[in-house]
Amino acid sequence: MLANLGMRYGGKAPPTDFSFHRCMPFDLEMLKPVEERQPEAFANYRIDGFLLGRRLKKGAG
Repeated sequence: MLANLGMRYGGKAPPTDFSFHRCMPFDLEMLKPVEERQPEAFANYRIDGFLLGRRLKKGAG
């Protein structure tokens, strides 16, 4: 799972089966450009309001 769920990421409790399955479709959608070898499309994917490509260009981890 790519989603940042659980106490490690600021959640108040560990992820539940419901939260895991709710986030899974978003993770799979995000990976489609990777599977299709479209790096530009992946770099333009928004995560929490940020463009992934901008963060990658700046070297943010």
